[in-house]
Amino acid sequence: SSGINAEWPLRPGEGFGTIDEDNKITIGKGEKEEMSVIFKPTKTTVNCKAGKKGCKVEFTLKIQPDDYKFGFTKKNVSICKFENGQKKGCKAVRGGKKDKFNIVLKKSSEAGEYRCIVRGDNGDVVSEETVTVNMS
Repeated sequence: SSGINAEWPLRPGEGFGTIDEDNKITIGKGEKEEMSVIFKPTKTTVNCKAGKKGCKVEFTLKIQPDDYKFGFTKKNVSICKFENGQKKGCKAVRGGKKDKFNIVLKKSSEAGEYRCIVRGDNGDVVSEETVTVNMS
């Protein structure tokens, strides 16, 4: 679909295109494109033993269109626990190489559903994709 969401919160890097007063983004030769973040969890279910190492929730992030320059960093990416659709708490992510970010969990109380969040200037983009963590 054409037309950019004026509320799109992730601002482009240098040399990407122009943003007009209404926050409409024009790419390259003037086409307007829909912006999206693709969230890919490495695993959608993670089974862990409390207190043991290796309990990892990991997402790889990609932005579309491909030529859109937005830098995913540890400062603007979080992985958060959700309960009944509400954000309950976030952990600082590790990684960042090749836009892959993770958190490590150890406590049985950390079992539950996790989503990835990218923070932008005007708001957040939250993954619809979830990772379920089971602790035993």
